[in-house]
Amino acid sequence: MKYKAYIGTYSMRGSKGIYLTEVDGHTGEMHILDAYESCNPSYLALSRDKKYLYCVLETEEIDGLYGGAAASFRVNEDATLTFISKAYTGGTYPCHLTADKDNRFLYVANYGDGKLTIFPIDGGVIVNKPEIIQHKGSGPNKDRQEGPLIHCAVFDRREERLCVADLGIDKAVLYKAGKGTIAEDSVFEVKPGAGPRHVVFSGNGRYAWLVCELTNEIYAYDAQNSKCIGVYKTLPRDFSGDSTCAAIKISQDGRFVCASNRGHDSISVFGVKEETGELTLTGVYSTRGNTPRDFSFSPDGRFLLAANQNSDTIEVFSFLNGHLEHIGYSVNIPAPSCIVFL
Repeated sequence: MKYKAYIGTYSMRGSKGIYLTEVDGHTGEMHILDAYESCNPSYLALSRDKKYLYCVLETEEIDGLYGGAAASFRVNEDATLTFISKAYTGGTYPCHLTADKDNRFLYVANYGDGKLTIFPIDGGVIVNKPEIIQHKGSGPNKDRQEGPLIHCAVFDRREERLCVADLGIDKAVLYKAGKGTIAEDSVFEVKPGAGPRHVVFSGNGRYAWLVCELTNEIYAYDAQNSKCIGVYKTLPRDFSGDSTCAAIKISQDGRFVCASNRGHDSISVFGVKEETGELTLTGVYSTRGNTPRDFSFSPDGRFLLAANQNSDTIEVFSFLNGHLEHIGYSVNIPAPSCIVFL
């Protein structure tokens, strides 16, 4: 079995944009197949039917216009990409995006100025008639929280609510979402200065886990009433250096939640207590590189790929019962920032 994976990057150190790679499902060996020029395609997302790939163009200004953009590609039968469209977000440094299950609307998180941009989609074409939601507020960390900084927009399992994590105002706002309109429903609260970044939901939709960048913590919630279940440190107790959390993912079987640590340069693995959503740290593993901004599980759950942004590598690990082991394979890709399996 050969898996295809797309790699998003930042446009530096010779990056060619979006990379198409192949991963051997038996050995984990990984190869680059192709690349598609784009400007800072730092985050990627597939439509639910996997016919389209969307990416952010993470800039402060593009084509002489304020803010960044989002782009769409058709996924061909051989996994190659064909460019379809580009639309301007009206917000700076878009860093995350997701399409609804019917592929009718695209939700883009603009980190730089705390705007959520909602685009209509028509057959993979991003229609440049967006609705923009502006977050307001700030946090106690004057260096990192001077204003709203939206870092992700993720649907819950039922796709009834959109969770928008805002690092700048210490809130993950849950919006009721439908047909491109949203209305605030509830909030995942965190302590001041935590800096919520990314969120994942359990397969049954009962629980949510929110990773906080600034305090290196995972908050667990009852997803139905938004109450906090517990807070868990991602770093070893004896570590005293600088580090910030980045990605959070749930294993394919739902038994483990993992988070990446930039600075400590590791992935922390937590076992999930199915009855309560509580977490137990089972191990912290080096990513064999610098600044693991993202990671992803292979479709069969046997492998984990880690994107080391500042050392320009994708490292391949086996994943068995929550244990990570490097298997000797890696590829060199400049400034990798996102991994999406087809």
